[in-house]
Amino acid sequence: MATVPAVASSASASSPQSSFGANSLLVSWADMPYDAGTPVPADAFAAGNFSGRFWQVSGTFGAGGSVSLKGSNDGVNFFTLKDVAGNAATLTSASGVILNDTPLWVKPEITGGDGTTELTSTLLMRRAAANA
Repeated sequence: MATVPAVASSASASSPQSSFGANSLLVSWADMPYDAGTPVPADAFAAGNFSGRFWQVSGTFGAGGSVSLKGSNDGVNFFTLKDVAGNAATLTSASGVILNDTPLWVKPEITGGDGTTELTSTLLMRRAAANA
């Protein structure tokens, strides 16, 4: 199984995610066929802890297509994360979920599909506001 590299972008005044504030980071894994995304540490691109996470998937799922967001605290052993309702963070159609789990490493992994499956997975991470 090949891996798809992650691309991260911080919020700025000119970027679409600027409305989320300077304390956010958007990580995306684009055009994933039957693959896994490169694991990304939560603080790989900016200092600080990320507490709020929203995961979204779009694209062509194909027959039986599904994708899970997985997490790990050691970067080696990954498990499927859960949403705030306690359900597995596994999607079978274009949609998004608010995540409950906050491991050190995250990656999407396509767990089903066919030759037409091609998905883009994005993860918005927000840092908790500093106490005043």
